This record gives sequence, C-alpha cells and structure tokens, in this order.
Amino acid sequence: GFGQDYGKDWRYFNYSIVQFEMHKDRVVRGNYNKNQVPVLGSSRYCDEWMNYLDENQSPKKYGVKNNNINIVYMDHRLEYRFYKEIVVESINKLSRIEGVNLVVKPTTGRTHKSDHRDELGILNSSNSKNIIFEETVSSSSLIDWADVVIGTISSIGIEVLLKNKILIHPKYFHGNELLYEKMNSCWVVNSSKEL
Repeated sequence: GFGQDYGKDWRYFNYSIVQFEMHKDRVVRGNYNKNQVPVLGSSRYCDEWMNYLDENQSPKKYGVKNNNINIVYMDHRLEYRFYKEIVVESINKLSRIEGVNLVVKPTTGRTHKSDHRDELGILNSSNSKNIIFEETVSSSSLIDWADVVIGTISSIGIEVLLKNKILIHPKYFHGNELLYEKMNSCWVVNSSKEL
C-alpha cells in the first residue's frame, strides 16, 4: 500500500520483480534496495499467456444481441481509494440511458468474490434493475462483447487496449494516479455528466 515499509516487510526476499519503473520507484522509496528490484513487465500480457487464455477459455461467447451500445464496467475492489457513492450514482445513471446494454463485473480479481457491503454488489441494493451483473463470465469474453469498457485501477484495461476497444477512465471515481491517463491511452472523464 501507500507508505509501506518494503525494506521491513520484504526483508526475507532476495528480489522483488515489478511490472514498471513507477512501481520500482515506489518500492525503493519504501526502503527496499534498488538493486533488488528488476523491472520485467507484466507476464499477464505476454503473447504466450494471452494465447493460453484464448485457447483455454470457455468457447461460449458472451452477448446480448440487439442494436444497443454494449458497455462493461469492471474494476478492482472499491476499498482502493474509490468514492463508493459516486461510483454507484454514476453507474446507476448510465444504466437508465435508453439504448445501452450495461454489464457490471463486480471485481476483476479472481480470488475475491464480491460482497454487497464492500464491492459493486452494493449496486444490487440500489435502483439498478437495468444492470446485468456477471461474476462468472471471463473478463476477456466481456471485453470481446463490449463496444466500450469503463474501468480505472485494474490492469484489465491493458487487455481492453490490446483488443482495440475504447477504454473510458472515470477519473472522478477514485483518488489514484494512473498510467492510463499519463500515457493518454484512455478517454478520461471527470464527472457523471461527461460519462
């Protein structure tokens, strides 16, 4: 997390492999030896792994068939500096727009099931009757189906970009700084009106 003492917490590790230089900088600022932090990139998006996923996913393709725009909102757990009320309000507003098929994947993390108290599952208890919730469909299948993907801090945005889909980053959903925005690789929106 932010302000973590990596030197203390990771003292038993010989190396900490990270995906990019900014992460290395954060780990080094957290007291970890810079010579023990190689930057190797993300193995998740190497050709070998992407081919493996394509070959081993369920062959069933996800999809609602009509002329509406297909939108998927997927993200990480809301505890990562999200403004929960703003997220819920914005997704609910989006769900009420005519001509939209809206799917929400409550969390992109494979090991954590959503919970109505701390995840996007809280949308279930609000006025979200036009939202389809999908926890069991793979993120990759949802991206294939989507015309637009809305997301913020999840690395799944990289797959969105690799598949030449539109990635919308609602910057006002959270208090984090992201590479997607810095690298101008997404469509940044600053309010629910812009969204």
